[in-house]
Amino acid sequence: MSSDLLPSLPGYKAHPIRTNGAKKQYFMTLNGHKFVKDDCGDSPDCELSASASIATLGSSASAKFFPSSNVDSSVLNFTATVADVHDYSANPRSRRCSILYYVEDNTVKIVEHPQPNSASGTLLRRSVVVKENGSPLTLDDLQYGEDVVIYGRVYSIINCSDSTRTFLEDIGRTNLPPRKEDDDCSWKDDKTVEWGTFRREKNNLKVFMEAKLGNTVNNTGREGFNEYGNMVLKFLCIWDDSERLYGDVLEFVLVYHLADDTIEIFNNQSGGKELFPKLLKRAPLVKDYESTADGDEEQYYHWSDLYIGADINVYSRMLHIVEADSETRNFYDLMECPLGPSERSVAKSSRISFSRDIPPHNGFGSEEDSLKSCTGPLCPSTAPARSNVFENRILSFFARLLTKNSNDDKRRFVISFYMQDRTIKIHEPPVRNSGYVGGLFLSRRKVKRYGGSDYINEHDFEVGSTIRILTHEFYIEDANEFTLKW
Repeated sequence: MSSDLLPSLPGYKAHPIRTNGAKKQYFMTLNGHKFVKDDCGDSPDCELSASASIATLGSSASAKFFPSSNVDSSVLNFTATVADVHDYSANPRSRRCSILYYVEDNTVKIVEHPQPNSASGTLLRRSVVVKENGSPLTLDDLQYGEDVVIYGRVYSIINCSDSTRTFLEDIGRTNLPPRKEDDDCSWKDDKTVEWGTFRREKNNLKVFMEAKLGNTVNNTGREGFNEYGNMVLKFLCIWDDSERLYGDVLEFVLVYHLADDTIEIFNNQSGGKELFPKLLKRAPLVKDYESTADGDEEQYYHWSDLYIGADINVYSRMLHIVEADSETRNFYDLMECPLGPSERSVAKSSRISFSRDIPPHNGFGSEEDSLKSCTGPLCPSTAPARSNVFENRILSFFARLLTKNSNDDKRRFVISFYMQDRTIKIHEPPVRNSGYVGGLFLSRRKVKRYGGSDYINEHDFEVGSTIRILTHEFYIEDANEFTLKW
């Protein structure tokens, strides 16, 4: 009975045929050589094997031949020269390289020998090279003394390694004489370094043996170190750049090294200035670099040119020496060149002080908040407590609004004065059928006296008196019992 006629219910389903999951073996070994079986099918592995094969066996087209294991490990090394593609002169220079031919899969790799002042490395990665006619490059195309074109560049084969020569003789290649390297020796003009000696570390034993035989180390130029050691002279300099827009008077520390007559200048700024470590790194400082650029003889600063009051030209920046440390003064005293008095007080320029114009309060929020948003925190963020005695003490006054509007005659207000921070809050009690909802009339804040600069305090409130708060005038009628006792 067919499985399609069975109902799709438990107990009526057909079980699928299960396999062990083993993979087929597509390769076989015959007489030391590898082949692909005929029943390979249309698997991707079969196509990959067929594309990488180099021979067939018998009349079967699907049985592919693979090289034996002793041929797979053979790499042939040919030495060749190639013209520099970046040299557009009449006689372009040649560059020396090695052509590596892998017999295993007919791939080619080209590596350039390291040379001074020339980029070296891999010119062509290992891959199958296709010639101009579309066929792959084979071993027959690599011949002694002949040129081979690889992707538009002509390589002239001039030599090969000993192992390559032995391999070619074993396969019956006619031994042609190699081309002489002297025929095209433009690459020799660059003093090509051999592979084994490129970037080789120097032998310290050679220097020791030469010194032992009498060839000592040349100490020319080390007279200053032998006399002064690591002694340095330190000067305080200023650079007056105030004439330029946003300029200022900047301070630097000049350090003079007596060992090799070099100068380095450090930054000595503080207080919001842009920090950078050095104005000048350690080097001999030219006195006039503009004349040096014109071809004149270079003249450098000496320690005898440095003294208090001298102007040093540091590449168009005129630094004025104003002070020196105690060790520097002792050195000049020994050399009978005493330094003058300090000019640091004279160097300090008078700073321009700007007055801050405080804008008037616009009535929104407290005045402290307005000052913070305009000019920064001029006032403390929180008002300091007057005393623990006034904590939670509130003076309450009952007042009415003085106005020409007859509708406001019946409106009554409660003015609360907080003793702790001297703030005022005004509240209007709701009255039925008055037309006014009531509620908060003035939020808690400090209020200045009308026309004055100081704030309203507790002494401005008296029963029977009139007080003006902002633009409204109130008449104080009464106060609660606590306020009257106080």
